[in-house]
Amino acid sequence: MATATIIMPTFNHEGTIQYAINSVLAQTLTDFELFIMGDGVPEESKSLIKSLVASDDRIRFFDFPKHERRGEPHRHEALQEASGRIVCYMCDRDLWLPDHLERMELLLQQADFAHSLSVHILPQGEYLFFPVDLGLPIQRRMMLERDNRVPFSCAAHTMKIYRALPEGWATTPSGMATDWHMFRKFLALESCRTVSGTYPSAITFPS
Repeated sequence: MATATIIMPTFNHEGTIQYAINSVLAQTLTDFELFIMGDGVPEESKSLIKSLVASDDRIRFFDFPKHERRGEPHRHEALQEASGRIVCYMCDRDLWLPDHLERMELLLQQADFAHSLSVHILPQGEYLFFPVDLGLPIQRRMMLERDNRVPFSCAAHTMKIYRALPEGWATTPSGMATDWHMFRKFLALESCRTVSGTYPSAITFPS
């Protein structure tokens, strides 16, 4: 059993994925497994991923063909093999500060779905925050009904609550963001306890 399972989907971000993986390997909480979810990864990028897998036995590479959206059903398939008590998500172009996993594990001791405070860095050097407090019913409803306030790399949940969902990761309807579609499933579950972190331990970037 691991404390955390990390899901990192990837398609063609060869230029950034090594930095993302390195930020995972630098975590203060070291009891994790990292699942790299290939979604039609080009052959020229596979050698880099495979070399990283060979360097650390906590990393696994799931080499799936390109899905019609972003390989959401493959994430569900991989989670059937996961051993983590919690599940965290990481985009292949983002970065975690070293204490991100530790903070998520602490938040999820008293909650089922949690996230860190988002900091989104723009190419011009500007940055954006997406403040939200999912502990407040009105803000939880706002995210459920209107728009996503939790970037992919900031989100985490327990494996227990994932297994309680009527449906896990599945192909997202056209025109909807895959992460928002998934996160709404947690928020729609009345028994799901939600908490918003106030510390920016994940840094996200535009594609």
